[in-house]
Amino acid sequence: MRSLIVIVGLAVAALTQTMASAHAEILFGPATVIDGATLEIDGQTVRLLDIEAPALTQLCKDGTGADYACGQRSSQSLAELLKQRKVTCDWSNLDAQGRRLARCGVAGQDAGLWLVGQGWAVPDRNCKCETYRAAAEHAKAQKLGLWAGAFALP
Repeated sequence: MRSLIVIVGLAVAALTQTMASAHAEILFGPATVIDGATLEIDGQTVRLLDIEAPALTQLCKDGTGADYACGQRSSQSLAELLKQRKVTCDWSNLDAQGRRLARCGVAGQDAGLWLVGQGWAVPDRNCKCETYRAAAEHAKAQKLGLWAGAFALP
């Protein structure tokens, strides 16, 4: 009987630890932009959930066909949104690189949705994020950001 109690106790402890690691956590504070889809808050790297932005060194074509640093423009756009304000990121999973995958907001604005709506990011092809897809269609129709010219999908 004592063995059964120990086993049940260990099972409950393991379940509790699993549930604790699966629940969402909040990061809050000033953020540093690493690239158009990645932030750092209090030493923690955060990847914006459900979007893809150009790599920092990626080049795109503008409306005239000239090359421009679209990866840098995407990053600058995100930095302008943040403007030294505190960011709230709600995360529950890590990506393959150990970054926290999160929805992040600043001043009530979803940062990922804002980037997609401005044309500086696109929805992840595997996401079930219809709001992001609608924002991307609007940006594309208006020829905003990346959509003003040609680009390789990030």
